[in-house]
Amino acid sequence: ISDFFWMKPFVPATITWRGVLQSTRGILGTSKQLRIIWTDTEMEVSGKRTIRPPMAETLRQIPWDIVKFDDGMLLLQRGDIGVLAYDRRNG
Repeated sequence: ISDFFWMKPFVPATITWRGVLQSTRGILGTSKQLRIIWTDTEMEVSGKRTIRPPMAETLRQIPWDIVKFDDGMLLLQRGDIGVLAYDRRNG
């Protein structure tokens, strides 16, 4: 996953997250759930690359569970911190 944002006005930055999918057991071990275990991060700011930047490495330690993947929608939950949704239909 690549995350594009602005660090300061007119300073673009990108953090790239790389990981693997892992199958886990759901509640009471009855169903399987997919989880993303992040293995590596990289940040690029104004053309300069940093491997494993500290700000991303802290967040990388918490796996993301794939809560929903249906009809073009992907719903990820990061621990008990928050939820991130992607919808292919809304760009």
